[in-house]
Order: sequence, then C-alpha cells, then structure tokens
Amino acid sequence: MKGVFTKTRALISVLLLAVLTVFVIPQKSDAASYNQDEILYYGIEAHLLDTGSVQFTYTIDWKVLDSKNGGVKWVKIGIPNPNAENFRSLTSDTIKSVKYYSDKGSFARVDFHKEYMAGEVIHFSFGFTQHNLFKKPNSNNPNVKTVNMLNEQDNWDRLYVYDFTPGWFPTIRVDKYEIKWDASKVVKSNEALNGQYYYQSGSLAPNKRASFKVGYPPGAYSFTTKSVAHLGEFLRTNSQIFLGIGFMIFVIFMRIKYGDTYTGHGTHHHYHGGDAPVPAQAAEGPAVRRRISTVPRSRQRGSEKS
Repeated sequence: MKGVFTKTRALISVLLLAVLTVFVIPQKSDAASYNQDEILYYGIEAHLLDTGSVQFTYTIDWKVLDSKNGGVKWVKIGIPNPNAENFRSLTSDTIKSVKYYSDKGSFARVDFHKEYMAGEVIHFSFGFTQHNLFKKPNSNNPNVKTVNMLNEQDNWDRLYVYDFTPGWFPTIRVDKYEIKWDASKVVKSNEALNGQYYYQSGSLAPNKRASFKVGYPPGAYSFTTKSVAHLGEFLRTNSQIFLGIGFMIFVIFMRIKYGDTYTGHGTHHHYHGGDAPVPAQAAEGPAVRRRISTVPRSRQRGSEKS
C-alpha cells in the first residue's frame, strides 16, 4: 500500500508541476517584432440585411517589411462584437481559412496558405455577418412611420443608429483606408454621399482610428438582435480553467481511492492542498506578426475591445 501511495504522490506532483508551468510561466511576447509591417490598403464595404444585421466585406493589402523573426502566416482583424458568423474567404488563392477569434476582444482570424516574407504583399478579402451593431431609438414614439421620419433627420435619438469604428492597428500605419456603406434607406449620416454609398477615406497613423455613423428610421428594417455562441473559442480561451478542474477531479479521485494518509516507519504523512496560483498576465498590448491585430470597438456596447 505504501508503494502504491508513494507512486500516486509522485504522479500528483508531476501533474501539479505541469499545471504550475501553464499558469505561472509567462508566454513569449512578440513585442520585439512591432512595426515590421505596413497596411497599403484597408477597405470595408457594408450592406444591411432585412434583419438590420450588417454584411461586411473586408479587403486588405498587407505588406511584410521584416521577416528576420519569421514571416506572416496569419493575422487577426478587429470586428465590432462577438455576435458575428458566416465567415467566408473571398480570395481562395491566399486565404486558407477565416473564422471568429477571441483574444481580449473580437477578431476575424485569417490563416494563409503560405508564410509571407519581407517585401511580399498579401492581398486578401473576406466577408462575415455582424449582428447587434445598431443602437435603438430613444424616442418616446419609436413606431412613428418612415415617411414622417424624413423631417426628423437632425434628431439621432429617433433613429436606429450604427456608430461604427473599424478595427485599428496600434503599431502599424495604414496608407489608405476606405469605408463604403450602402446608402439604401439611410436618412442621416455624417459622411458624404458618393453614388450608392456613404463614403469615407483617408490614411491612419499607428493607433489612429476611423469612425462612421449612419441612421435609419423605424420600419426601414426589422432590427432584430441575435446572439452567436462560439463553442470552439470558449473551449480554447478557457483551457487553463478546464485543466485546473481536471486536475482537481483527479486529486479527489485518488484521495477517495487510496485515502489521503498512510502510516510507515512510525511517521504520519498528510496531503496538504493549496490555492491555485494566479495566472501571470500577458504583456500589455496586442500581439503582432503571425498574431498582428487590429483593435475593435463597438460604441453601441459602450466599451472598447482589445
């Protein structure tokens, strides 16, 4: 019995060391590779669906400036909030896969077919459906007919407002960006009308961001909210918690099966538990290179995502 319990304690010690390694040892930071890329073009096109959700198309030309520490295999692009779905590649020659990604915020993760090195430009485009981007009217009479709303264009409170800030790049310059928002049924915007779109363009210094605002009258669309669950991301981002829970279950099982004490050579031994160590915080700021990120913001939720 003593030999079995000794082996059990040794196994528990090994598992505990593994858990401590996961929680305590900080992960390698990519901070040294900041400012190694450039965004030549950052284009966003938006069309509303009947539900009030937005069908977005992102087109990006990403230039790799330095690959001494490795090239670019994937990037993450900030999106407004986690209620996004139907991610799809529009450039199958460059994009291997695109999906929702959570990393202290909401992103689209884009994986490429190959690793891009210094001097190469990655042209890629993808689309997705974004829910819950609008802010509801504050009017006391939100059911006022659309025809009457044309006289209320100066009152944002009577409109369904989309206050959109695209994901921005904390350490990378954007040479040119364009936002094109389908003008159908829009009754108010801070932007100029250019053909069938409300339009904004310019350049962005590192960590600078654009802002785009349009308003729709009640009745223009159904303006339905929808929550999207991302099971895979939930499991990935909570893997350490599940590991800790699994370890605790294992310890409890072993204690029930073998007991938590034994007597040998006149000495009484006890197993002592303890609080789980606090996870070390990652280096502040978004990752770059293979994890280069933009930072999303959704004003209607009242908070930034990073």
